[in-house]
Amino acid sequence: HIIDNRLMIGNNNTHEEDGTPSTNADVDTDDAFSSTPNLFYQNNGYQVTFPITNNTSTLATITGWIDFNGNGIFDANEQATNTAANSGNITLTWNPVTYVIKGNTYLRLRIALDANEILLPTGNASIGEVEDHVVNIINEPLPISFYHFDAIRISNDSAKLMWHFNNNEHTIAHKIEYSSDGNNFIAIKQF
Repeated sequence: HIIDNRLMIGNNNTHEEDGTPSTNADVDTDDAFSSTPNLFYQNNGYQVTFPITNNTSTLATITGWIDFNGNGIFDANEQATNTAANSGNITLTWNPVTYVIKGNTYLRLRIALDANEILLPTGNASIGEVEDHVVNIINEPLPISFYHFDAIRISNDSAKLMWHFNNNEHTIAHKIEYSSDGNNFIAIKQF
């Protein structure tokens, strides 16, 4: 990418002649995030929000890839794209994918004025920036398809849970958890 301080990810254009690979993607001075973002499966996908600077008076395209399956490759189905005419926070949303690892994996972000220049996770762009980050996937979608789930309250501290699903393929175990805030879960039972 040709460096132009009118178009960048974050608030500073972090110029590296050639990015330096590292286990934690932290050797380069990328600034989209101040710490490792946690990703939660919600609303049928994963989302990440970060600041961009666009002072070009032109619509910019922002594309990101998350290595959901941990194979070390940014696959085509691991890509999300959005556009922005101005500076501010931008959100990328990834559709559900077949297999998701839990824990740390990698995110690549690219911004450019010509969307065709950033269709792939690598390659040159006439103006823009690239950043790599570690992200932490907190939870993953269920690998099964429910066709019925029901919870009946028995008393103040107990409930009867019933479910049926269409596909139990590749499922090793089931774990029931609960949360009062939607973020911190406590395991009740695994079978």
